[in-house]
Amino acid sequence: MKLKLDHIGYIVKNLEEAKKYFTKSYNFKVLTKIIFEKNHGVKLIFLDMGTNTVPALEIIQPINKKSKVYNFLSNNGEGFHHLAYEVNSVTKELENFKKKGFLQISTVIPGAGHNMTKTLWLLGKKKELIELVEKQKNKKLKSRFTK
Repeated sequence: MKLKLDHIGYIVKNLEEAKKYFTKSYNFKVLTKIIFEKNHGVKLIFLDMGTNTVPALEIIQPINKKSKVYNFLSNNGEGFHHLAYEVNSVTKELENFKKKGFLQISTVIPGAGHNMTKTLWLLGKKKELIELVEKQKNKKLKSRFTK
């Protein structure tokens, strides 16, 4: 199992305010336009954290109360939500994680922020949330994110 950290998910109340905060406070650079992720009921944007490589910071705002992250925001406030890893095969890594006791909490869905490549969500024994993102052929670094 070879994992490469792709991005860190961060839940916010207001995407525009958070984008301004991270770009002004930390000099992070905007990588993508605002992306609407219909499957999760969120809008999001990716920021380069100053390394000109990955991991990126994914800022996520729920669109409404039906959003999959609305309860997280309501219960925990703004903050870190998940770690996402780029893997060669989502389905192959799923089996590896299951053997280690991880629980699959989603079906394989196209990731709006990753050029509609396969993504999958898992929950670890310590309640950590993990997203697996399948490696895209001929896409490196920033081109892996939807523009």
